[in-house]
Amino acid sequence: MTTANPLLLCLFDAHDSEGISESDLLHCLDLIISFSVRRAACNVPSNSYNKIFLQWVRNFTSDRVVDWLTEQMMAGVGTRRWPTDEEFRLALLTQPQYGKKSTRQLLVALEESHEHKERVDLANATIEHVLPQTLNEIWRQEL
Repeated sequence: MTTANPLLLCLFDAHDSEGISESDLLHCLDLIISFSVRRAACNVPSNSYNKIFLQWVRNFTSDRVVDWLTEQMMAGVGTRRWPTDEEFRLALLTQPQYGKKSTRQLLVALEESHEHKERVDLANATIEHVLPQTLNEIWRQEL
């Protein structure tokens, strides 16, 4: 997502020169990932990303940077919105996610969050269907 690069450069520069802590920088990176993954899962168009990220760069402040970025993200409406937990949950339950770039990222993050004793190399892992693409009556009865 190269449209985030101006904001990322701003954050890294602030980390180097203005004293944003590594913890705050990592938190901001997590917020950007959450913003983009949630929007993709909820089918919010990405065509406004360049305007959104550039506006945030123009308004950038390193003071309370995590709070500032959270406020910027939550202030968006319409195609600039950050989907809520409920909207995200409903999208995952009701909308097809197969084939979206964010789906792999989300599944890898879920797998890594379990902190299994034996690490799995997910670099070459692929996503496969669990259910058939077209449900027949037997599948419907099982579900």
